[in-house]
Amino acid sequence: MEEILSSYESQAASVVKNIIDTENLPTENDLTTLITMVALMAFRTPHFREIYDKPLKRMGKIISKMMLSNENQWKEIQEGMKKNGYAVGKEIDYEKMKNFVESNNYEIEVNKDFSRGFHIQILLKIVEEIMPSLMLRKWSLAFIRNKSDEFICSDSPVSLIWSKSTPGFEPPGFEMKNTEVIVPLTKNIVLLGRFEVEADRLWASKKQVASINTLSIIFAQRFIYSSSENINWLNKDGDIGNKDDILDELKKRNL
Repeated sequence: MEEILSSYESQAASVVKNIIDTENLPTENDLTTLITMVALMAFRTPHFREIYDKPLKRMGKIISKMMLSNENQWKEIQEGMKKNGYAVGKEIDYEKMKNFVESNNYEIEVNKDFSRGFHIQILLKIVEEIMPSLMLRKWSLAFIRNKSDEFICSDSPVSLIWSKSTPGFEPPGFEMKNTEVIVPLTKNIVLLGRFEVEADRLWASKKQVASINTLSIIFAQRFIYSSSENINWLNKDGDIGNKDDILDELKKRNL
């Protein structure tokens, strides 16, 4: 599974380099490679891993309670562990162990190798399902107009937003009309995917750069990345702010 992801990443890196060199959107197979990368990046995030680790951890606690449903079963489990070469140590008091498990005052850690393989299997299945709708979008490139500006990125690099205001609070989906997918490719280039607007080659103004950077900040889960301290974004009043303004806003929210 890791080899599959590594192959995609290597191919995608070559495609992005070609975009940087030619300033043109790729076609045919290279475009498919690029959009596959977008699909992978959309879900290969810390939040995605947490979502799928939670049921595994919950199941671990359920199994722990089942193992301690009666004392004889607990003893049989310990004996079985010893026979299979697991270091059990001295016999653990059944009542103490049962009280500990029922207190729920502990955390289950998912084996990293198992978790990684489990996540990749789910990830590849999701990518397979959303690729047809992503390929139907019209993809454009937006470039920095002012060299003093730059796009930032985050640990959740794919932004999915409504391109038109919608009633209610329904979240946008990759298959929904009137939505836009935004992905920073470099500090100077952003990829845009829409259903309704034809593919184009665009130049981003200072305020547009700040607007896209604001999305990167909003969608970030733990980190934002920038090649410099010159970070433009839009504050709640719609004015362009800088790095210090971001830090001030985070302090207000105690983040």
